[in-house]
Amino acid sequence: MKKSTLVITAVALIIGGIGGGFIIHQYLRTPPATKTGPSPITAPTPALSASTVQVSEKDKDSTLRVENGTVIDLVLSSTYWKIQPAAGVVLKPILPEPIVTGVLSHPPGMGTGTVEMKYQVVQDGTATISASRTTCGEALRCTGTQGEFMVTIVAGASGSAAAAPSTVLVSDEDTTKYCNGTVMDSDGYRKTIIKIQPFVPAPASVSQADRLRAVLAASTTGMCKTIITGLDVTVNDGAAHIPPIDGWAGVSITMCSCKPQVEVNLLRQPGITSVVWE
Repeated sequence: MKKSTLVITAVALIIGGIGGGFIIHQYLRTPPATKTGPSPITAPTPALSASTVQVSEKDKDSTLRVENGTVIDLVLSSTYWKIQPAAGVVLKPILPEPIVTGVLSHPPGMGTGTVEMKYQVVQDGTATISASRTTCGEALRCTGTQGEFMVTIVAGASGSAAAAPSTVLVSDEDTTKYCNGTVMDSDGYRKTIIKIQPFVPAPASVSQADRLRAVLAASTTGMCKTIITGLDVTVNDGAAHIPPIDGWAGVSITMCSCKPQVEVNLLRQPGITSVVWE
């Protein structure tokens, strides 16, 4: 073979190798097909025609009257809140669980952020939304009613008339600390009646006296409960009238704490503006 022919053949082989290598290199650089995971699960979206009621801490211990189909958007301004499941069939959760949104710009441990839960009213009736917390700030324990939240929802036709709260207010204090014969601080004890306690109200079909008796049975203690639940409380022009109570040894000590328990809770009932002890 001539020298010139060998040179041409060698050049051809080199170019062919380079070309083949380029093709292989290009093939190896081809990116793999993008893999896609399953679509994220999202909460069902309520009907666009449904109205929305915003609920927050300012609505604590209140009664909200809404129409069937209303969306209840509860937003509490601390990540320490634990929202309790809504009992009954009046409210249907829209979100599978509460959404906790923290604020990263704030130091951890302060609970800065929000907890949100959404419900839709699906049936006429009454329901309660509640939440609790034990911490009210960085290393700050909640006191009094700071760690309690409750709202009563009255839906549909049930909300057309004034509905009584499904909670009463009670005290965690020992009554004898304020009312013991030596100390008779009825007003001081009244200030401690701040703890929200749920109870089952009497049916609307019973008499007004029986409905008020159910409230007093849930909100009074000791001898006070024994005496007061045996009375028929009547309401006239907004005034709740308490029938006369027979005296006994120690009656003044009992009434020192009994009157605040009765008055605080009767004045929370719709239509009652004063309490008269006859």
